[in-house]
Amino acid sequence: MPEKTIIFFDGVCNLCDSFVNFVYKRDGQRQFLYSSLQGQTAKDMLAEQDRTDLKYLVLFYKGQVFRGPEAVQKIFCLLYPKMAWFFKKIPGRFLYEVIAKSRYKIFGKKEELYAPSPEQKKFFLS
Repeated sequence: MPEKTIIFFDGVCNLCDSFVNFVYKRDGQRQFLYSSLQGQTAKDMLAEQDRTDLKYLVLFYKGQVFRGPEAVQKIFCLLYPKMAWFFKKIPGRFLYEVIAKSRYKIFGKKEELYAPSPEQKKFFLS
């Protein structure tokens, strides 16, 4: 089985859930798997710092770990390879930090972890 690309996200964050759904709907090649940062897969695969600072989305790609804006940039480059040059030019660190710090206030937070739809389940890890 080829090495999979995994998006780790805060499973109680509404913004993170929306981003995961955005990516899932546009991932025609089904190149991504998904796991909450609070799940067992994250505990097994990521360093404590990468899974406990929930404001950072984490991407595991070809044995490398990308965090925060670098993860988002890489995800967009993988989704839209013909536009990679454009996504690499966007300075996202400041914007990511501002949104990440207030995402619960702006977008809300759920009491339970994200629950994938029946069709999504095979792409979601524990």
